[in-house]
Amino acid sequence: MPKPQQVVTLISLREGAACELWQAELLRVLENLADRNTDWKAGRRITLQFDFKTNEARELCDVAIKASTKLAGLKPVETIVYLGKKDGEFIAVENNPQQGGFDFDEQPRA
Repeated sequence: MPKPQQVVTLISLREGAACELWQAELLRVLENLADRNTDWKAGRRITLQFDFKTNEARELCDVAIKASTKLAGLKPVETIVYLGKKDGEFIAVENNPQQGGFDFDEQPRA
């Protein structure tokens, strides 16, 4: 017996494939929202794209369904470098060359 005809809806199209794609992208968004290495203020976006291509007789149509996500990028990691020259070459170092080191093995003076 032939399958009864069903009008296409977002839920019925390819047996709910668009909904499954959206759900998978939602998981990516939720993980990104929870990641403390991302900017909490940045917006996130899920896009569902449907591309339709018909034949010349316009009696059938290929439909391609695609989901994409825009996530917040990682927050930058910052540091300070000190610039100088050593042996005639420019260099950068993270520790301040003007500050001496600390010797924590010595006992404090009373």
